[in-house]
Amino acid sequence: MTSLPIRIPSEYDLLVEKNDTVKAGQVLARKKHAPSEIIIEIAKRLKVSPKSVGKMLKKNPGDHVEIGDVLAKKDGLFGDVIVVSNISGMFATFDRSDGNLIIRLLEDKEGQHEVDEILCPLDGIVTLCHNEQIILETEKNVLLGENGTGQTYRGILKLSDAKSKDAISAEKITIETIGCVFLGPAFTKEAYAKASAIGVGGIITLSLDDGDIEYLSEKRLTLPVIQVSEEVGKSISRWKNKEVFMDGQNKTILLLSYEKSTR
Repeated sequence: MTSLPIRIPSEYDLLVEKNDTVKAGQVLARKKHAPSEIIIEIAKRLKVSPKSVGKMLKKNPGDHVEIGDVLAKKDGLFGDVIVVSNISGMFATFDRSDGNLIIRLLEDKEGQHEVDEILCPLDGIVTLCHNEQIILETEKNVLLGENGTGQTYRGILKLSDAKSKDAISAEKITIETIGCVFLGPAFTKEAYAKASAIGVGGIITLSLDDGDIEYLSEKRLTLPVIQVSEEVGKSISRWKNKEVFMDGQNKTILLLSYEKSTR
């Protein structure tokens, strides 16, 4: 069995209990009353002073914001550091005193904010259940790596466009990989450093030697990196643009699905 943590924000009501058997696509929690405005702490996330944020903003008050839009960008030594919106709405205001940006959520045709649901990504058993987290134990869609390091991450799988088994350089780590799990044949040490700096969620590779792991440890880079065989890599690549969960320490990868699993 493999453990999958599922974060449940405090404004959501749980619809399952400990020891429940759940199915992929089942509603685990539901948000009854969505807030009308969301505060995004730009200064804190970019690690800059509030007075510096204004020149880094990529949106203006009154602009429409979509999921994935870049809200702010800071130039960094290993590449740009960006803040990406995870909601849709309108850029309402920006507070220069604290560096916070406020996005006003859009309303539906009936004037009510959309009710959000957290769906179960795999068949399994709920082994822990409280207001902030569900732990799901599952045997579905589990793939094992050969080597690994780092923490856990859940995100969309993105494939490299590499045509050979040569290591991917830092130049190939771009803003398109931010927040994603990036699959490639091999990566240079500089690529690992840049991936960590700009916010790549995790890396799956066909090559990870002791030198790479030592480098990641020395630099205290916590992003999960898992080495898989070519056969497992081919299975994972078929999950392009879908969600995966990585556990670097346990060298496990879960292919998440909101439809009934057939694996």
